[in-house]
Amino acid sequence: ERLRSPAAAGSGAPPHAPVTIAVLPFANLTADGDKDYFAEGLAEELMRGLAQVDSVRVAARSSACAAGAAGLDAREIGRRLSVRALVEGSVRQARDRVRLSAQLVDARDGCQLWSEMFERRVDDVFSAQDELAAAIVRALDAPLRRLASSAMAAPSSAARDQADAR
Repeated sequence: ERLRSPAAAGSGAPPHAPVTIAVLPFANLTADGDKDYFAEGLAEELMRGLAQVDSVRVAARSSACAAGAAGLDAREIGRRLSVRALVEGSVRQARDRVRLSAQLVDARDGCQLWSEMFERRVDDVFSAQDELAAAIVRALDAPLRRLASSAMAAPSSAARDQADAR
């Protein structure tokens, strides 16, 4: 079942066009290369969580991973994947604590729209990934609604091209 944005539920407002988004692989900043699985699993859970939101369309994991691995800047990734926004971040771990930094980036200009740090105790890797992904999805609600609203207000590139031709 897909989730409605909390702000949209019961608002009576017309739904916005979906925001297209790519979740890039999270960088593992720990000294232990074996922790890559945690960062990859976190990105996977985040994609799953965002795909459950009505107003969001998520780029395929394989496409996002390939674009992220190519070392392209945010604007080029956005063009290649035809997405409006990117989620990127990093994971650090010390003993039983994990710290995650996540950012929402506007793929049109490469600027950060939102950034937050999350920290959790890691007793169970899967629970920690689920909790962190859910926290990020909740935190992204307002920035994604703003993106959807601005997309509806901004003329499309085709409309701009027609206006420029006149």
